[in-house]
Parts: sequence; C-alpha cells; structure tokens
Amino acid sequence: MRSKARHRLPSSISTLIILILITGCSEQLAKSHFTRGEVYWRRGDSYSAIKELKTALKYNPSDGLKDKILILISTVASGQIRDSQTAIWANEERLKVAIYDNAKFDIYLRVAEIYESHLKRHEKAIDTYHKILELFPQHKKEPDIRLKIAENYINMEKYEKAKQEINFILSSFSRSPIMPRTLYQMGNILYLQEDYSRALKYFGEVIKKYPGDETTVFARFGMGNCLEEEDKLKEAISIYKLIKQQYPNQPIITHRIARLEKRVKRRGR
Repeated sequence: MRSKARHRLPSSISTLIILILITGCSEQLAKSHFTRGEVYWRRGDSYSAIKELKTALKYNPSDGLKDKILILISTVASGQIRDSQTAIWANEERLKVAIYDNAKFDIYLRVAEIYESHLKRHEKAIDTYHKILELFPQHKKEPDIRLKIAENYINMEKYEKAKQEINFILSSFSRSPIMPRTLYQMGNILYLQEDYSRALKYFGEVIKKYPGDETTVFARFGMGNCLEEEDKLKEAISIYKLIKQQYPNQPIITHRIARLEKRVKRRGR
C-alpha cells in the first residue's frame, strides 16, 4: 500500500499557496471597503467614508490600491469635514509608497497647500515649499512655489522676506505666466508698508502690461486704495468707476464710489 505522504505538497509550497490565498482574500476585502468608502463619499457621508477607507488599509492592500485609498482619504478629509491632520497623514503615507518624482512633487505640494489654506500654519507651509525647492531643483513650477512662499510671508507680515522672493521671481522668471500676480503682490506689499507712490507703479504695470489678465481688477482696487490714502479722491473715484463698468453688480464698488463722492461734495461746500 502506497503511502499518502508521497502525494503531499512540500510544506514550503503549501505555505506559499496559503499566503497567496490569504493575500488575494485580503486584497478583495480591501477593495470592498474602498468601494464602500467611495459610495459613502459620493452620498456626502464623509465620516462613514473615512471609516471604511481606514478599514481598507488594515488589510495591507497592494501599493496601487493603497495609494488610491490614501488619495481618497486626503480628498474626503480636506473637503467636507475639514480634518486637515488626517489629510496630511494620508499624504505622508502616500510618500512612503510613491515611486515617481512627479507623484512625490504633487504630494508635497498638497501638504503645503493644506498647511497654508486650511490650517493657516504659514510657517509650516513655507518650510514645506522650501523642501520642495530643495528636492526638486529647477522644477518648472519653481516660480509658482516661490510666489506661494512670498504670499505666506505676507500673511505673516514679514514683508521684507516676501519682497526677496518676489524680486528673485522678477529677475529670474520674467516670462512666467505668474508675472501679473507677482507684480500685484509687490504692489500689495508696498501698500501695506504705506509706500503708496511705489505701490501705484506696480499696480499700474499690471494694468498696462497684462490688460486681459484676471489680476487687473485687483490691481485697480489697489490703485484706488492708494489714491484714497494719498487723498486723491477724484482719481480714486475714476478708478472705481472703471471697475464698475466691468463688474456692475458689485455693491462694494457702488458703496465706495458713493462714499468718496460724498466726501468730495462736502469739500466743495
């Protein structure tokens, strides 16, 4: 009588098959919870979505599926429920499995934007933007990153540091699409520093060089503010009337014009 042991698989192969079956099962369970998370998210139930997505991660999904789960966690957390810390955690976890530089760049950028826009932690945002410049030298988005650094410095009222970044952009990236916004921010800094005559020059340069850019209306507002501060009320009214032609239904513009016209009328008495 033949021994049945002869037909048994070697223990190493048996273990491998079991592992494959377990891994496949885990992947399916992870996919199932990921799908449930997507459904909850689309229904607007963000808390249930996060719960399902975090459960999916417990099944050790493949790197590709894990990245999808983490992207959705970041999207949900930084969206309706504004759980910025969870969004940052999800992106930091993504960095551990990210292979390509483009993916890493986008993740770091997302983290910086969460610090900047959601948490208002401008110093952390600046640190992250500086890390991006260090890790990805001469990247095509360098001028955009430097302008973001400058804008965070403005929010921290560190105007000289902001001007350093803006001057670097003006001297090194003069053909960049962000030039209108860069010139506007320089004018904005000078306005905040009460250097109205120089601020007017930068606002005027935006309007003259980039008349079709969306930044132009902000530059006109900046000019109006400067002219008010210089007590040039009639000139300020003219600027606001130009804005009103472009945006006739904005009450703030109508209010400004009416307020300044009253001041001019009182002076004429």
